[in-house]
Amino acid sequence: KRLERTPLVTGLTDAMGIDVLNDGTVILIERPGGVLLMPPGQPAKRLGRVKAAVFGEVGLMGVAFDANFAQSGAFFIFYSPEEKKSVMRLSRLVVREGKIDPALERTIIEVPIEEKGAYHLGGGIARDAKGRILIGIGDNSPPIPELPIDQRPGHELADALRSAGNTNDLRGKILRVEPLAEGGYRIPEGNLFKDPKQGRPEIFAMGCRNPFRVMCDLPTGEVMWGDVGVNVDPKCGITPSGYDEINRTQTPGNFGWPLFSGPNEGFTRFDFETRKVGDRFDPAHPVNFSRNNTGAKDLPPARGAAMWYSSVASERWPAVGAGSRSIVCGPVVRLEKLVNGNDRLPERYEGKLLVADWMRNWIVACDMKSDGTLGDAEPFAQHLSFRRPMDMRMAPDGSLLVLEYGDRWNGNTDSVLSRLAYKRGNRSPLAKAEANPPAGKAGLVVKLDASASTDADGDTLKYEWRDAAGVVIPGQGPAREVRIGATGSHLYTVTVTDAHGSMGTAQATVKVGNALPVVQIKSPVSGSFFDWTQPLLLEAEATDDEDGSTSKATIPADKIVWRAVYLSRGVGEAETRHPGLALMRGSTCFGCHMAGEASRGPAYAQVGARYRAEDGAREKLTKKIVEGGNGAWGTYPMPPHPQHTPAQARQMVDWILDEAGTGQQGAAGALAALAFPHPGHNGDGGVWRITASYTDLGARGQPALTGEATVIVHARRRKAAFADIQQGTLVVDDIDKERDALAWLGKDSFVGFSGVRLDGVSGLRVRASSTRPGAWIEARSGGPDGLLLGKVEPGQAFAEHLIQLEGAKGIHDVVLVGRQPGAGSMADKPIGLHWIRFEADVGATKAEAAMRDKARPLVRAAAAKPGPITPLKPWKIDDFSDKELTSTGRDTARGDALLTRLGCVGCHAVGTKAGGQLGPNIAESLLRVEKEKDPRRALLREILEPSRQVEPKWRTRVVVLDSGRTIAGLVLSQTDQEIRLVSDPTRPDQVQVIPRDRIEEMRETSASLMPAGLLDGLTREEVLDLMARLWREAKAR
Repeated sequence: KRLERTPLVTGLTDAMGIDVLNDGTVILIERPGGVLLMPPGQPAKRLGRVKAAVFGEVGLMGVAFDANFAQSGAFFIFYSPEEKKSVMRLSRLVVREGKIDPALERTIIEVPIEEKGAYHLGGGIARDAKGRILIGIGDNSPPIPELPIDQRPGHELADALRSAGNTNDLRGKILRVEPLAEGGYRIPEGNLFKDPKQGRPEIFAMGCRNPFRVMCDLPTGEVMWGDVGVNVDPKCGITPSGYDEINRTQTPGNFGWPLFSGPNEGFTRFDFETRKVGDRFDPAHPVNFSRNNTGAKDLPPARGAAMWYSSVASERWPAVGAGSRSIVCGPVVRLEKLVNGNDRLPERYEGKLLVADWMRNWIVACDMKSDGTLGDAEPFAQHLSFRRPMDMRMAPDGSLLVLEYGDRWNGNTDSVLSRLAYKRGNRSPLAKAEANPPAGKAGLVVKLDASASTDADGDTLKYEWRDAAGVVIPGQGPAREVRIGATGSHLYTVTVTDAHGSMGTAQATVKVGNALPVVQIKSPVSGSFFDWTQPLLLEAEATDDEDGSTSKATIPADKIVWRAVYLSRGVGEAETRHPGLALMRGSTCFGCHMAGEASRGPAYAQVGARYRAEDGAREKLTKKIVEGGNGAWGTYPMPPHPQHTPAQARQMVDWILDEAGTGQQGAAGALAALAFPHPGHNGDGGVWRITASYTDLGARGQPALTGEATVIVHARRRKAAFADIQQGTLVVDDIDKERDALAWLGKDSFVGFSGVRLDGVSGLRVRASSTRPGAWIEARSGGPDGLLLGKVEPGQAFAEHLIQLEGAKGIHDVVLVGRQPGAGSMADKPIGLHWIRFEADVGATKAEAAMRDKARPLVRAAAAKPGPITPLKPWKIDDFSDKELTSTGRDTARGDALLTRLGCVGCHAVGTKAGGQLGPNIAESLLRVEKEKDPRRALLREILEPSRQVEPKWRTRVVVLDSGRTIAGLVLSQTDQEIRLVSDPTRPDQVQVIPRDRIEEMRETSASLMPAGLLDGLTREEVLDLMARLWREAKAR
């Protein structure tokens, strides 16, 4: 478990492949055509989109760097071009000024394909040590129940002998070519056919079905690939049924398909007319007998695979499991030359080949044996769950990069690239501090608790608590109790020390003077259920010592805000692994915005919905985050955030446009409702986490506080593969029968569903099967050895079985445990479990129907609310003529009102308006611009471009706290003990007091706190009236 995963790039769409340079630069591709580049230590940047045709199993399929990328900016892609869908094309592309230059695309090679059968076309490419490109392309034959050697007229697509077994066809092959910078290619030495009369000279290896990932071990030159095998229907009588394979070779050859599979095992001949099975094909003398063959009849001898497994359990490689399969070849681990790779994989993996399975969601490490086969398959990173591992590469520091495709067959927007690093030596403890309650009136008794702190090495921990003055709070163990009498904010710090002296710290803040609001959710109750497409009634009550309560109408009912987040993988699913969201949480973004519901600013879900399809939206929003803006959504301007680089702001925008609002709902009111549109087949088995919150008005000079309550509601039918708790299970995607993800259970392995309320549940209905007679499933409460709720013995075929419940009440962790007769093991997993459904009894059914009747009109009323304000023109300095700016007779009274509406007087003194202290007096600005050649235009420029020229005392400073959080604002005053800072010009009275000992870094920027685009919400006439009002100050002076 020292292998730790860190997400590097998230929010990708059907991510397909990666490549890595020696300096750590990574290139990524998405099937619809997206290309991204991630330089070392920097976030990924989009280079543009390739015009790839997405149909069947093609699109943008493979990528590889040019060996001299640093100088040439070139890389290679393998894709199906939109303008020519009848080929798969290898192209050389060039990056210029951060973007793909389409004018520099050069075609290297095109492989003709048949569009109607655009399946099993592989698509992976790799570069060898000499800069040659290896291309894996499949047989272009769609799956059929039989072996694809059909000779009947009209069934040509079902004949892989026309492609993979054809020496004169480039499909079903590993090709090797030497690309030319100007386009085209040379044939390298050492390919399979020297004489073009014998076969195409581009072919390095033939007899491949679907070679999806091709790798080259650069130190040895050995070529490896995974070949996704056939599933022959046993009813046909053809044997074997087929294998997925890893092939490895340093020399060219024939790898057998479609006549041989796995350990060079010959298939039996099959007559499609008579349905009769014939003799077995001879691997020493393979013959292409197809009438569709255009190449040699006598083929090179067939070679066996290095590793192979079928849909049933493998005796030779038991770790691979059973079920549907889709093998992925990974890299060979090379660590011996690394000097500073502190995060490198453990040395025992040196020289091993990493192999993954896209359907079974595992990674294994295999020995590379001298006889050309692979040795034992050792499970790799078993403590981590993978979502269809698509590609893997070793990083130059010895860590592993893993690209995950996502749960769906296509249309994923949550593909992710992660880094798996091995953490050596002693790891510092992770301190966590909590104050309960976190706020209240003077005289508050608070429990300070650090018991949630952890140590990854399992060391015994010691705890020391100190107050803000550094005084130690006496006591033993993780918790202390303190009584606080003084009004204000009180900071407490805990230091957690492990057995080796390594330390971690965390802080808890207690705010005294304003009591924390209390929110109670009355409906739904936690652990209950929802049904897709049916509305869910929401009812809550808020009480606050100072504000009153919603029940007595002293708190308006619409001040209760609801938000719901859907977790497709259950209670234990992390909300996100997105680096953009991590940056936002470390900034001040959520002070004005929420994900699913409008707050001071619009909901991020609204922003994503508006801008997601707009050209240039990412660049526009990135600029707005850094510089600020106004007018797009209503009253409040958005302050600038100069603490973030454009690259960081771009990651935030990526989250907003790609993920914000996905699977999220919002509502407001003490009585409200939500409707849940069905997410489709792949997302129907999760939970909704529903939160109700109320933010009070503040009291006794203390800021507003938010109280909230959260409940979990379950889908009636939960998928076993996405259970909240799993131990010893194997998750496999079954494409043949159940056509869904399944959990396979061995002896004493189990899946569990957390916090399920069994009141009103009459029984547990499970869909399951077992390949071993006598194996059974037990339903238990609390754990694998908890209270027995019932059991069932499934048969060989998947079917539904009901476990009756009698008298079960309250909240339970419902666990389904696999049991076997005799000496079974957890490694042997004969029990397939698809889903569990919590059946409602008669009483629960009636109660839910009544609540839906109450909820429906609330859903309709919420849907009728108006949408967001339409943004107006973003003004530029050249949009106004000299005549307009000097015109007389303007409405200065309206201009005066705009000074208040835009918040100008919150920062500046204007004439008799006292104003704030966050910017210069308008009179000072007028004195400065009067010296300009065109003073009125100069004044307008200062408003439209506030950071163009800023006096030092008005420049924004960036403060980095010891927690990692960054705050940008104007420093009002500072002492040796603290600084006083305002970060939001629209709320100048909200002064943040930051102790000096919490500041790790403070730096001055060249930016103004005034947001750019402040006038974007105004009409032309309003802008001119405002300018006339400001210029009136010059006349008055």
